[in-house]
Amino acid sequence: MLSSIRAFFKDAVIYGLVGGIRSLTEFLLLPIYAYFLNPTEFGKLDVILVYTAVILVGIIFELTNGVFRFYHDDSSISYRRRLISTITYYHICVAAFAALVICLFSKDISAFLTGTASEANLIVLSAIIVLLNSAITMPLNLLRLQNRPAAYSAISFVQIGVAVGAIVFFVAYRKLGIEGVLLARILSMIPTLIFCFWIQRANLKLNFDFELLAKVAKYSAPLLPVGSAVWIVNALNRYFLLKYTSLDDVGYFSVGQKFTIFITLMVMAFQLAWPQFAFSRINNNQAKPIFSRIFSYYIAASIWVVLFIGFFGKSLIIMQASAIYLPAAGLMVPLSLAMMFYGIFYIFTTGLNITRKTFMILLPMGLGLITNIVLNMLFASRGGAMAVAIVSLFSYLVMALVTLILAQKTYYIPFEWLKLGRSILAAIIIWFAPRLIPPDTSLDFEYKIILFAAYPLLLVLFGFFDKVERDAIMRKLTIKHKSAVLIVKEREYADSHFG
Repeated sequence: MLSSIRAFFKDAVIYGLVGGIRSLTEFLLLPIYAYFLNPTEFGKLDVILVYTAVILVGIIFELTNGVFRFYHDDSSISYRRRLISTITYYHICVAAFAALVICLFSKDISAFLTGTASEANLIVLSAIIVLLNSAITMPLNLLRLQNRPAAYSAISFVQIGVAVGAIVFFVAYRKLGIEGVLLARILSMIPTLIFCFWIQRANLKLNFDFELLAKVAKYSAPLLPVGSAVWIVNALNRYFLLKYTSLDDVGYFSVGQKFTIFITLMVMAFQLAWPQFAFSRINNNQAKPIFSRIFSYYIAASIWVVLFIGFFGKSLIIMQASAIYLPAAGLMVPLSLAMMFYGIFYIFTTGLNITRKTFMILLPMGLGLITNIVLNMLFASRGGAMAVAIVSLFSYLVMALVTLILAQKTYYIPFEWLKLGRSILAAIIIWFAPRLIPPDTSLDFEYKIILFAAYPLLLVLFGFFDKVERDAIMRKLTIKHKSAVLIVKEREYADSHFG
């Protein structure tokens, strides 16, 4: 079992880091955004990007997950080429139609999203982003399915490099503001599009199978709520923020959400590595215990990341943005917890995916969205951005709990509830420890570092790791210790003999 867990985390690191680099790049570019965009402009950009993402989710329709599920049904080259070509051309055609509609109604959309029709040019740029992003989705994700991490990584890093250079040029040098950010995104997708279609040219033929498309769509449609959950909740949050607060608050909310990057990277790693890992082990006798243990690791690691954000949030904002965005600091913990529960919701859907009862996901998704709408209507006007952040947390919590109940009835997984409780107890102790210390030291930076580092030690003391895992950890530490000692002795020998 330990070898399977190691294999999963290896894939998660490879694909998660590469996939997460895009989000990490956005985070690292935050100083440029914060310097050249005021909170109102930041809010406008955020609203445009969120609604662009929602449109993309609708176009992609989770068909890539359907391809992952049906790709291995037939090993013939002709079948796989027909499958890939059909989904790719479908994405392009639907995206082209959507982009045309967006351009035709750009002034109306601009007035709805930003409050003025004068930003129609930004809406047109977002339409181009929709088209390019849709076109590269299937060819790029096919590299994951083909287990080609080198090509996937190379293309991703090229896109990131072009994006960073374009942001510096358009935003910092040309001072084009929001328009510069969108232009940079468009420019970064062009080489990606070229490379993806060149690499996959053998798999993309003039072939379209409506029957196969219907089959994949039937499987993928119920998965749409899972893939779109984040973006739909984000869109609802922006709607209520615009309705009850201001674009400044949207800007603060956006900055606070960007600092969820640390937990987002974890969730993204799971999403990129989990489908092929889980589906390839459906018939493995150890599948359920493996899934359970990986979930326990996810919870413990997520909690540790949330503790980091809670302890160092204000410092991170000052370092990465500016003091003008300090109101976002209080939003970081609830938003990070919300993202953590989204990851839990995603993992809980495993049983429904394996048993092909994906239609059942609609119930928890619907209840989560109803929770979001009702609570935002009740509290957004009074609590502002903080209320909206907490509502996000409760929305994902509802989704996760209802999904757990449904999934356990169809594909029971023996989750380690006792060990999960221990990891939560350890976090509670760490979080409230500063309250037991006199005020003059409770906010001390070094003290926070000690508390943060103490969490994994408490996990060991509380018995979170079993004997096999503890022995494996000790072997790793022993090997590293011996290597360090050997290096020191070699240096001492070299110094004594060669001066």
